Amino acid sequence: MKTRRLISVFSAVALTVAIVAQAEDGSPKNPSKTNNLTIAPATPASALREPVKSVLAHYLKIQAALADDSTEGISANAVVISKAVKADDTKTLSSDVADAADALAKAKDLPEERESFKDLSQSLIKYLSDKKVKTGRLEEIFCPMANAYWLQTNQDIANPYLGHSMPECGETKRAF
Repeated sequence: MKTRRLISVFSAVALTVAIVAQAEDGSPKNPSKTNNLTIAPATPASALREPVKSVLAHYLKIQAALADDSTEGISANAVVISKAVKADDTKTLSSDVADAADALAKAKDLPEERESFKDLSQSLIKYLSDKKVKTGRLEEIFCPMANAYWLQTNQDIANPYLGHSMPECGETKRAF
């Protein structure tokens, strides 16, 4: 029993360190509550494999930027997502993910990026749902005002479609 608790604690610490390290390289410069992550119960790091792990890490950077009304890093992260999906010989993720990431990378402004983010979100949510992935930290959120879904890791709603105008608009639909 003690061993299980120690493993859980160490897993949670390792996950926290990994998330903080990701946030330090490419998260929006204007800190807000969108960068305060609340970690759900830890799961083994092997729960997600490449390229899914990398794609989700870059997706979460995009989500945080949009929630902060920022365009910084969105195109670059979208390009990384597209390349990761296209380079995967096992075709783990659908080409829809790469197509949505390509469209997001080409978006010219914040409203267009937000619109493209809807397709990327839907394709990733479909993958997680179809594969019955349980990460213990991802939540699917729905915003009725934008009529759109997204994924995030923190329990405080950080709406990427409405940003600072309505940051908490949304409700958790399910956890992955």
